[in-house]
Amino acid sequence: MNEGNGTFLFTESEDVRDVVGKLVFGANRLRPVSDVVGLPDMQIRCVVPQSDGAFVVFGHISAHDEPWRIIRARTYDGIHYEQAKTVFEEGRAPWLYSTDIVYNPKEACFLCLKWARGDHGHALWGYGSQDGERWERISDKPLYRDHDAFSVVWNNELERYVAYQITYQKWEKRYEDNLGTGTRRVLHIRTSENGVDWEPDDDVSLGGTLMPRQALITPDEEDPDEMEFYLFQAFAHAGRYAGMMLNYAPSPQVVNPNAPWNKHGPHLSPEWWVSKDGENWERPFRETFALDDTSGSVSGGRTASWSGLPCDTPNLISHEPIPIYGRHLWVVGNVVYGVPEDRLFFVGSMANAEFSTTPFVMTDKPLTLHAAFSFHDSEVRAFRGQSYIMVAVLDETGAAVKGFEKERCILRDGEGQPTRLCWEDHDAASLCGKIITLRFYLRDARIYSVRTG
Repeated sequence: MNEGNGTFLFTESEDVRDVVGKLVFGANRLRPVSDVVGLPDMQIRCVVPQSDGAFVVFGHISAHDEPWRIIRARTYDGIHYEQAKTVFEEGRAPWLYSTDIVYNPKEACFLCLKWARGDHGHALWGYGSQDGERWERISDKPLYRDHDAFSVVWNNELERYVAYQITYQKWEKRYEDNLGTGTRRVLHIRTSENGVDWEPDDDVSLGGTLMPRQALITPDEEDPDEMEFYLFQAFAHAGRYAGMMLNYAPSPQVVNPNAPWNKHGPHLSPEWWVSKDGENWERPFRETFALDDTSGSVSGGRTASWSGLPCDTPNLISHEPIPIYGRHLWVVGNVVYGVPEDRLFFVGSMANAEFSTTPFVMTDKPLTLHAAFSFHDSEVRAFRGQSYIMVAVLDETGAAVKGFEKERCILRDGEGQPTRLCWEDHDAASLCGKIITLRFYLRDARIYSVRTG
């Protein structure tokens, strides 16, 4: 059980016990939902829920040597936006696109980091606001210097800001790109209690000091030799953390699909990462292209793009999800992408399989299952009618609790909707206070999560 929110997620073998048969862990792609309506040409970076059920979003508009603006807007459904307003503007400067905005619930304040070139080198500047309306610089000097790709979250468990900062590593490349042939992009993590003082506080530059090897998160032997980490966006997810990494590799310049004159190579893929603490990350879903159909808009209007690159460049989420109407939504360019709530990651089996959860103390709330009665991610299957999920409740000895045997909880459908687990005419809330384990039996099915309440 993921402590604090009463949800079981299934992302790795440690999440299941006593397995019989072959289980597969997987991740879903985000799917296009709608074109966005009423939002300026901006990138959302921060989402703040409101007491009336709405969400206030903060984003930015910036381009090199142009004024930079922070925009605030409001939405009730994640698709339609209203009351868009510029709440901060800073004049012409050698800005680049990179900006992030994060809300700190502990101090009820906002932090914005903005990257720029200038006399200070490749520097990140900090801005703060107590109400999202009035913004000011929080330091008269750069917070630190590093590569121009980064994102920031507030980590409730650490009670610190966490910056996922792309940085440089000396590395011999086969093909030259805009970093040359001796440097690649990798990831490292900085943290800060106040948004001003960061650990580590080292300045990094392409031609100068670099982070030590042990501080870097790098591609490994399972990756293509030339792969680099280009940009990472993380968010809290059901007591854990999830993130989407934009992978990259250079190409021979003459066949660069962006443009043959552009040394900046194309991106490879967006990839789901998972973490229990937001600092130590696993990569179990390398084969899943995390953002589906990034080539165009839903209705045929202006397509999504990222950082001024062509529209066929794979995009990346830029903010935490907007949880609304049973879905998690993200705005990427002019397209809204989504996935049903609690259905990012799953454990499943094509043939008959069994597994148990870790033991937990049952609450007075019923159990809700998120599942799909199809192992394959396809609308067309040749063999139908074989899917099932059965659930038994086990006691501390491993025996089925009387009245909660698997034969009393048989599910054959329920696609797209969370299902309240019942054993004939009663649910597990009657076992409140007891230590129990759930035993799942399944075939041609995916189990995404189990939630208490």
